[in-house]
Amino acid sequence: MPGLTHRYTDKALFLWRGKPLAAHAVEALRPEVAEVLVVTKTAGPFECFRGSGARIVLDGRPDSNPFWGLLAALESIQTPWLFLCPCDAPLVQPSLLRALFNAREGSQAVVPIWSGAEQPLAALYHGNCLATILKMAVEDPNPSLKKLLHSVEMRLLSEGE
Repeated sequence: MPGLTHRYTDKALFLWRGKPLAAHAVEALRPEVAEVLVVTKTAGPFECFRGSGARIVLDGRPDSNPFWGLLAALESIQTPWLFLCPCDAPLVQPSLLRALFNAREGSQAVVPIWSGAEQPLAALYHGNCLATILKMAVEDPNPSLKKLLHSVEMRLLSEGE
């Protein structure tokens, strides 16, 4: 199975049901993935996730664009696939990861559609997206995950699949 990454902002540490928001996703998905990466600007506030077996990855960027978090994660993974999960998704289910993983053949990215909208922050990315991401990082002054998705072989996964 793929690695899992979260790109954290302070909202990741908001308590919900007695735990930080991100802890819920880490706990739900940890048994399904080879490794959990916590992508952030500074490790300090997120050191608590090391206890759950997560590896802290610094993205080194001043802005909060998730594009940079995906770049840092893909440069750090040790698996061919990476499941990007937002830090504020405490109800994410392993069944989503399994559905994306099962639909990956022939794609560089598998993106769920929820309520009619693409969800690139809760998607599966292949490591070979890295070349496209690096090119975008140099050429595009405002790169985004949505722009990336239209530059790679993407598979959209509807709610019913």
